[in-house]
Amino acid sequence: MSDTQRWTRIGTLAAFSMLLGYAETFIPIPLPGVKLGLANIAVLVELACGDALGAAYIALIKVLASGFLFGSPLTMLYSTAGTLLSLAGMIPLSHLRTLRLWMVSVVGALLHEVGQLFVAQLMLKTTSIWYTLPVLMVAGCVTGIICGLLAESLRTTLPREDEFGEKHPTEERLQPQRPNARTIIPFIALVSFAIIVLHVDDIPALALCAALAIIAFVVSGTKMSSLARMLVPLATVGILTFALQLLTDPTIAALASARASLSFGSLVVASRAFMAIIDLGNLTGTIAWLVSPLTRLGMQTSGFVLAFDVAVRLIPVVSDLVKEERLELRELRSRLPVLIHEVCLRAATLS
Repeated sequence: MSDTQRWTRIGTLAAFSMLLGYAETFIPIPLPGVKLGLANIAVLVELACGDALGAAYIALIKVLASGFLFGSPLTMLYSTAGTLLSLAGMIPLSHLRTLRLWMVSVVGALLHEVGQLFVAQLMLKTTSIWYTLPVLMVAGCVTGIICGLLAESLRTTLPREDEFGEKHPTEERLQPQRPNARTIIPFIALVSFAIIVLHVDDIPALALCAALAIIAFVVSGTKMSSLARMLVPLATVGILTFALQLLTDPTIAALASARASLSFGSLVVASRAFMAIIDLGNLTGTIAWLVSPLTRLGMQTSGFVLAFDVAVRLIPVVSDLVKEERLELRELRSRLPVLIHEVCLRAATLS
């Protein structure tokens, strides 16, 4: 198979991963803040096919594309930490023939939770977040088994590399493009703001930071609904952490909770405002520019850029396919192959 066919398939599976991540928002979960993690199915299947590097690329493209287009730097940081730790556990385990795919999936789900808690501890500046670990571990085992079983049933459904046509990554949008001032200036401002917030412990100062973040959010014109989708699961974890901390150390629970809420809330609001301000007119070119230094180390980045471009260009297709879908968990096994087939057909005809 040609390199372009392989990278087109990787980009398609990354788009498929985002499709599943969107589709799972329509599946009710009794425990607020807990997700099924369906986006990991494409990664699991690629691991089962023996392409560990391809699985890593799928996960990385999914994190970057979802973060830039639908999330924020903070959500990308969370996803990256969880994804890297998850891959570090799943890749070696996937080579053990004695383990079933659902077992590998459970390990990945548990490590993903641990990676996110590490970032939460950094942002919240408290170790109390680890009180939620037992609850998240139980949820991770359940969701890991579900995703693993679904991945096993879909192994023969995902397309082979030779099912995609030849594509030549010579288009202008695949060339490196340096970010403009509209992106660089907000990025510097966001990094500076985050450093200040993470080094401030005084509640009045944190309240001022929160006010500045809200002003930036209003100026950016971001829809309140997009912020609510980010804050609800984070608030759920925060409330659970506070409740558990209250049982163990009630004297400092309220003060610690106030500091954590102000600092974490400020970062979430500011990072979402940043994503609304920056210029994403040529996202693929920006990604090509970011990875271009790797070519000096002898690494080929053109394939990764092509896969990222395929994933981004398939997002509208994915959105159209699931816009009117209201999937239920019992329907996933029967309806996912149809969605996969449609995405792959569109990917094969991209020009």
